[in-house]
Amino acid sequence: MAYPFHAILCPVGFNGNYAGALSMARRLQIEPGSVIYVLHVIPQLPPHREGAFVDVSLAEGARETAARHRLERIAGEQLAGANYKVLVANCSAPDQIAESIINTAQQVRADVVVMATHGRVGLPHELFGSVTERVVRQSRCPVLTVRLEG
Repeated sequence: MAYPFHAILCPVGFNGNYAGALSMARRLQIEPGSVIYVLHVIPQLPPHREGAFVDVSLAEGARETAARHRLERIAGEQLAGANYKVLVANCSAPDQIAESIINTAQQVRADVVVMATHGRVGLPHELFGSVTERVVRQSRCPVLTVRLEG
């Protein structure tokens, strides 16, 4: 890893906490030919059960397409004029999201991962955990965290 960065990975959750991370990734992209990889990880839904209110198995194929379209729209708005690629990954469970981000960083040979954090502490952090914290601890490349303002 050397600055300036050639491959920047920016994971995006659809919780509205992505604008700061995308803005920071854009500011780090100073090298001609560098790429911002915008990633959304979709956790697999549980299989359909008899008597369930909604048959979620029917939505599996459409979920990736919908995520890709939403990510394209977000990246187009936030990274206008930048060189970026949209990536959608699937994982087997919500607790595997950090692992999917780390695996994607290795696959694209990211020089840095730029991701948002809520900055939770105490009980909220213990209850909800932190994908960002797991990525920081386990990533082989540097991780730049951008705290949600407010």
